[in-house]
Amino acid sequence: YQRASRVEPDSSLPGYAIAQALFDAGRLDEAARAYTLLQKYTSDRAYAVHAIGVIAFLQNKPGVAAWNLREAVKT
Repeated sequence: YQRASRVEPDSSLPGYAIAQALFDAGRLDEAARAYTLLQKYTSDRAYAVHAIGVIAFLQNKPGVAAWNLREAVKT
């Protein structure tokens, strides 16, 4: 990830790859943090917010999930 982000510093793709890998590994808290950091890429913000909503849903946090999923639609 670090090497990829040095090659293409303005790309969100390395960050999304690591966030998705954390999600797939079941490390939901770490994945949520990774997706939170990815919100700085405004063109991909909806994807990050959606992922945070899905993670909150899986963690049985319906209020947080609903808020994030609504934000993803608005973004």
